[in-house]
Amino acid sequence: MKNQTRTSKWCSLLVLAVFLLVVPLLPASGSESGLVLEPNPRGLLVSVVDEASFASGSGLMPGDIIREADFKPLTGTAPETFQDNLGRLQANGGSALLKVERSGKVILIWMKKSLEFQDRIAFDQTRKTLETDWAKCESAWEKIHEIVRTSYLEGINEERKKVFDEACKLFQSAKNEMIATEIPAYIPEKAGLELAKARKHFISAAGISIFAARALQDDLSRGYIPAGTKRAAFSERQVPHTAEWEENWIRQFESLPGGYKSFYKSMLHSRGKAFVALFNAEAFMESYE
Repeated sequence: MKNQTRTSKWCSLLVLAVFLLVVPLLPASGSESGLVLEPNPRGLLVSVVDEASFASGSGLMPGDIIREADFKPLTGTAPETFQDNLGRLQANGGSALLKVERSGKVILIWMKKSLEFQDRIAFDQTRKTLETDWAKCESAWEKIHEIVRTSYLEGINEERKKVFDEACKLFQSAKNEMIATEIPAYIPEKAGLELAKARKHFISAAGISIFAARALQDDLSRGYIPAGTKRAAFSERQVPHTAEWEENWIRQFESLPGGYKSFYKSMLHSRGKAFVALFNAEAFMESYE
């Protein structure tokens, strides 16, 4: 009888030992999505990721620290709570934008790619702001072009001087607004870098526009005419016949003084690089979606 009791006790201890060994190996949260999490002072530590899981396909890796989900800090959040929320998102076809710390760097990871993320909205708003600011510069140049022909023939009067003054004010205002435009830090890195390039080139183009406009105003004020050219022939043959925004006419206008032409070409160059950067930024955004 005693032997049976002793055997029963040993069996109980063995079961308890096995239980104590196995429990720590169980996932810290449900593993339906192939993701095992542990609490961390900065958020939730990813300890295990199933290679065939939704989490792995989204880009999460063991060792990652999930710091935010949809811009909400996860410090103090229980792994089970986050796992439950993630499960509901998956079941309902939802999405989550995660701010993840990996090897000391912070990156963004989509748990499902969607156009509805705040980063997409912020990207579109920033791009629209830059395009709107530059549109002011183009509008100012159109007004200048409208008086070029008349100014060559009749010179600069107070009304035409006012056109140049207002244009330069618009160039400066647009430049200041673009300088103040912030590039959201949480949008995809490559898209953000291209957006920053676009801002830089637009700022440069707006600044150069001021020098170009003033150089042209000065030339027109002095009644510039190429040496050996009669005013009538000059006006008919070399002055643009259209006020439309055409970039090539200035390059064909060889009789213009070097200063203005140089400034104008530099402005067009910066403007072109800005739009290329915007195109690249949009392409990177689409690649993430």
